[in-house]
Amino acid sequence: MSIGTEKQFCTALEWNYSDDTVDIVLKYIQNYLETASELELWSIWLGNEESPINIKKTLCKVSDLTTDRLKEFYNNESDFQCLTVVNSIGGSTE
Repeated sequence: MSIGTEKQFCTALEWNYSDDTVDIVLKYIQNYLETASELELWSIWLGNEESPINIKKTLCKVSDLTTDRLKEFYNNESDFQCLTVVNSIGGSTE
């Protein structure tokens, strides 16, 4: 199985949802996007998948990103997903 991104840098973030934690994650994303054009958040299960998978991709402006949106992303365990957060919709390379 190959799930890829064209990003130069990747890191993993494992966290348990709480109101405090989601606030920290939101502030981190907002701060990061002060100097970058976009950031991808992925929610995937790594394993021995034999069949093709569908990845739900969505795009969001950083100004529209809220703790509720992050909570929805975090709690959606049934889908493989990628949320691309951008400074402005025109700034996306997607």
